[in-house]
Amino acid sequence: YIKYFFRRFILFRYSFLSSILISSSLSAMASDIDELVVVGAGLSGLRVAQKMPNAQVYEARDRVGGRTFTQTINGVPVDLGAEFVDRDHKAMCDILKEFGLKTKGHNLSHKVMAVKDGEELSLSQMHSILGSLHTKLSEVAKENTSSNSVDPSSSLYDQLKLTEDEQFVLNLIVLDHEGIEGNRLPISYAEELAEMIDGYNKVSFVKQYRLLNSLLWFYSEQYRIVGGTKSLVDKLAGEVGKERIHLSMPLTKVSWDSGEKLFTLRFESGAERKARSVVMTTPFSVLQNNGILDDASLGISPEFRSYIDSRVYATSAKIVYSTTSPVNLCYGLDGQDGVCAWAKGDHTLSVILGGEKGRDVQPNSKLGQHFIQRLGTQQRAGMDPVVKNWFQEPYSKGSYSTMTTETPWTWNDTQSETSPELSRFATSLYTQGIPLLFAGESTVYGERGYMNSAIRSANAVAEILKKSRN
Repeated sequence: YIKYFFRRFILFRYSFLSSILISSSLSAMASDIDELVVVGAGLSGLRVAQKMPNAQVYEARDRVGGRTFTQTINGVPVDLGAEFVDRDHKAMCDILKEFGLKTKGHNLSHKVMAVKDGEELSLSQMHSILGSLHTKLSEVAKENTSSNSVDPSSSLYDQLKLTEDEQFVLNLIVLDHEGIEGNRLPISYAEELAEMIDGYNKVSFVKQYRLLNSLLWFYSEQYRIVGGTKSLVDKLAGEVGKERIHLSMPLTKVSWDSGEKLFTLRFESGAERKARSVVMTTPFSVLQNNGILDDASLGISPEFRSYIDSRVYATSAKIVYSTTSPVNLCYGLDGQDGVCAWAKGDHTLSVILGGEKGRDVQPNSKLGQHFIQRLGTQQRAGMDPVVKNWFQEPYSKGSYSTMTTETPWTWNDTQSETSPELSRFATSLYTQGIPLLFAGESTVYGERGYMNSAIRSANAVAEILKKSRN
């Protein structure tokens, strides 16, 4: 009996210790598996992580914020990336209210200025040109809607038959808004562009008359965040917490194991993580032709791959000059250098160079000198201009998504069956049973290129994830 009980005791101790070791091993394995990985710590990535407490965020840069970036210049916080919030941007207005952040209106007390061959176009000239452009664009948009024979991806400029002045003004406006050359616009963009031109036309008309110009205080359609976009980024990052945000972690591969039902994420450092769900907020421009997405294991169709690789991103570079006194320019367009400019009344002048020219802007750029000279008393403060070239940054490869003639713009407006807020491709893998979602300014149904788009997409993706947990 003594031997029997002794053997039982030894077996019990062995099995008990084994169970502890196995349990510890499983626990260690589980710690290597993230429930949810968010790739990218821009606005959309931080917003998803804020709403999903189990999310871990991996960011390629050594900072948070993505394509928002606030830098203090001449004592003033200046946004070198995304900047404006429109009045109808509900998602942005809501999140700013949520965090108690204030905005500052875009001052329209000074005229819209356009310079051609060194000479300013008068307001009456601008009004005439813009009116003609609006008429032509509206006619082309109407014809495009009513005719099935018109290829929606064909060049818009081929249909417009523009005068030299009309082409000059339209090119500048397109460069500013889309960051691409105007002749690359598809005809499907005619209606949206007609509405945009109509807005410029109304401003150019009102500013010709002092009485009407004095009423422009209510016309402030755009706002900036007081303290810059950094104020919002810091609030979001603070709620997520430093322990859940992993910086300087460029992603090199994400794949899916259908057997384990797990993602494998590999990073440039050699680190590797497993995850049950993934949200990609990386711009499609960074995912083009480089193998970061393992198409075969993720089930990415040729159609989806074509969509990713054909996305066009604006090549805009922002150049900011310090001035000795507040600059009162509301908005400026210059055809000689292909630049657009605006000022904030705070000792800085922001200049945008778009299109192909925006690819090669260097820190010693002298663009924008003519704006400062024309403004008279406002002179450069003697400091070198600050340049942010988003096209040259490897984790952006462009400033914001825009349309392309190779694939009709309507592709972005194909609504997801999973969420009415998102485009079809944002949820295409998720609907196939692979828990990977795309978020960011280019993934929203009916909108792209805004901070509002980024927040809208994040809200929608977080809602999908919460429903799946329930």
